[in-house]
Amino acid sequence: MIQLSFFALSAVEAIDRITAKTSAIGAMHLEKVRLDAASQLRDSSQVAQSMQYLEAHRADAPDAYEGALIVVNDLDAAANLLLERLLDKDQRTQALVDGQTYAAPLRTPRQVEFNARWSTVLARKDVRAAIHKVGRAEVYKLEER
Repeated sequence: MIQLSFFALSAVEAIDRITAKTSAIGAMHLEKVRLDAASQLRDSSQVAQSMQYLEAHRADAPDAYEGALIVVNDLDAAANLLLERLLDKDQRTQALVDGQTYAAPLRTPRQVEFNARWSTVLARKDVRAAIHKVGRAEVYKLEER
C-alpha cells in the first residue's frame, strides 16, 4: 500500500503541474488518472468529483469513462456502456478494438486488477453476444522476440 500510495500521489502531483490547455479527450484522460489515484488513496470526495466530471463529459471520450467505471469497480455500468458503444456505428470499431485481448507484458498490481475487471466485463454473455452481433473479439497470445 505504501508503494501504491507513492505512485498515486506522484500521479496527482504530475497532473497538477500541467498548465497547458488540453483537448476535451485529453481532459477526460487526465481526469481518469486523477480518479485512479484518488481511488488508490481512498479519497472518496475526489472519486465522486472525478466520476461526476467523467460522466458529464462521457461523449468526449467514451473509452475513458468506461475505464473510469472499471476503476471504481462498477462493472455492470461498464458492460452497459460497452454494449452502447458496440451498437453505435460511430463507436463500434473502437469498441471492438478495445474488446481484443493481447498477450500482457509485465504489469503493475494495479494494472493486473484493472485487466481482471475488464476481463469480467468482456466475459459477460450480453457483451459477448453484442460483440458477435457486430464483429468479433479475439485473444492474441503473441510473444515478442
